[in-house]
Amino acid sequence: MLDELEDDDLNIPAHIREARMAEFKKATERLNEMKQSQHGDYNEILEEKQFLDTTIAEERCIVHFFHPDFRRCAIMDGHLKNLAQKHFESRFIKINAEKAKFFVTKLKVYVLPTVLCFKKGVVVDRLIGFDDLGNTDDFTTGVLENHLSKSGC
Repeated sequence: MLDELEDDDLNIPAHIREARMAEFKKATERLNEMKQSQHGDYNEILEEKQFLDTTIAEERCIVHFFHPDFRRCAIMDGHLKNLAQKHFESRFIKINAEKAKFFVTKLKVYVLPTVLCFKKGVVVDRLIGFDDLGNTDDFTTGVLENHLSKSGC
């Protein structure tokens, strides 16, 4: 890609070409940082401290409070896993509600699945159950994607 940029830019002044190269390198570094912080993956957070650290550190974070034995939580998992791979700019995680009693109480998680959208550590949207997704188990990933996009996550 770098070679293509250099070949295509032969007629462009050097200072503009150098600015483009610097911008490209900066974007590549940011992409590598995001890969290292597991963007593009959908992982389970095992400790409450890790939950707090992740939601505060990330620009946009989508958190699924789940229970391993609930069928609707498994449905939500599948959709969120697809979205995590598609929307690299947001961090997607899940946390077992039984193991995060403090945050379940603090964030008033009463129904599972619950998906919370965080921006810079602040909850900006809350999806409780499947009510806002058509109240059906066979909603599409696109419906969930549209809901999450409205909150900017």
